[in-house]
This record gives sequence, C-alpha cells and structure tokens, in this order.
Amino acid sequence: MNRDDLIYAAGIVDGEGQVTIDKSIRPRMVNPSYSVYVNVYNTNRDLTDHLLRVFGGSTSHSVSKNPKHKDEHKWTIYGNSAVDFLSGIKPFLKLKSKQADLCISLQEVINGGNLRYDKPIREELYKQISDLNKRGAI
Repeated sequence: MNRDDLIYAAGIVDGEGQVTIDKSIRPRMVNPSYSVYVNVYNTNRDLTDHLLRVFGGSTSHSVSKNPKHKDEHKWTIYGNSAVDFLSGIKPFLKLKSKQADLCISLQEVINGGNLRYDKPIREELYKQISDLNKRGAI
C-alpha cells in the first residue's frame, strides 16, 4: 500500500466507517473478550473490494429487504490487522483519530498483557470508545 491508498482509506473510514471495540460475553467465559474492529459500509461493491484488495480483511453483502434501497456491502478488518491498518491511516484521520488511538491502545494491552490485571483497562477503553461512537445529539 502506498501513501495515496492510506489517505484515501482514511477519508473513507472517516465518512463511511466504524472504528470500534467489540465486547463479547459467552457462556462459560469468566471474563469478556474484547476485539478491535474496523468496518466500512457502502452500497458500492467496488469500494469494499478495493479495501479488501489493498488492506486485506473480509467483505460481506446484505440484500436489502426494501426494494427501493440498494444492497449493502461491508468490509471488515479486526485484531492486529485492524491495528496495523489504523496505524497506517491515523495521520490522515480527521474525525475518528481518537477511536483509532483507543483501538491501538487496547490491542497493545491484549498483545502484552495479563487479563487478570488488564481487565479494568480493557473495560475502560471499551467504555471510552462506546461514548465516542454514540449516535444522536450529545
């Protein structure tokens, strides 16, 4: 990937993307699991295919239930790959730079940490990004 790809991707993520931390609690798990995700949703498949080709990850397609609406395409990257992607586009992000910082911090904790001691840190990062990503008026 080159600088132009990173700049383009940053604009797409700022406008059409979601930079988030997922928290999942499964039966028999003592502690929740936290994961870094970047998603881009768009009705143009060429866009999600381009992101897949340049940055990896995966794509999916959802058929609209409303015949007046276009189908939706989604590009996803997660974990260490998402952090590598975010680290590359971070200098060019205008709106989601704080979310990128939180995701990078979480992955550093996950990669080098001890869940017993890091659980409060992981939860705090999750709460902070949830607050940043809330919809509606603040």
